[in-house]
Amino acid sequence: MPPRPAAPRGRPPRADAERALLDAGREQLLAHGYARLTVEGVARQAGVGKATAYRRFRNKADLATAVVADGAGPAPKPLGDVRADLIAYLTYVERSFGPTGLGVLGSLLGEPEDPELMAVARRRIVQPRAAHARALMDAAVLRGELRDDDDALRTAQQMMVGALFSRLLAGDRRARRRWVESVVDVALGGIVTPPAPTRRRPRRTPTARSGPAR
Repeated sequence: MPPRPAAPRGRPPRADAERALLDAGREQLLAHGYARLTVEGVARQAGVGKATAYRRFRNKADLATAVVADGAGPAPKPLGDVRADLIAYLTYVERSFGPTGLGVLGSLLGEPEDPELMAVARRRIVQPRAAHARALMDAAVLRGELRDDDDALRTAQQMMVGALFSRLLAGDRRARRRWVESVVDVALGGIVTPPAPTRRRPRRTPTARSGPAR
């Protein structure tokens, strides 16, 4: 038998460099957090040259947002019931981001001098999930479950995502399912369609019985 070709050694091929950087970046974010993340350290772990790493990600915030977006996975499919859909959506966002992803976004909010980078984070992380939530709400409006009120729908959507940061800051340790259901129920309280009033039947007035004809 001909000898097997030797396994490739050294740096990954250029086509695989970004994948290697994302995987190494995820490991370092989970192990050390955003504050201790460096592009150079991620490049070393990935076996990628520093110049190659900086061609793909211009700084650690750029790299971190790409890692968070890459690890989110597909959003859950709609179920056709607005409460169930929003519970599944918020569970997905909370599980996808976790403290690490929220920490990355929080750190970017503290860098107003770099609006371009914040725009990248919005495009990669925030807007796709916001669009998914709004699509769920718009479908519920068409089904008659929610009021057709753009301002109220947008506010309810922001309340749900903002609750993720509030939970982290407050150290809320309620089980995820219990917490998500509570948030969704509070948010829906301001946008659900009120039940149609029931029409009461008119009361029948008793008629006097006539005696037998004489």
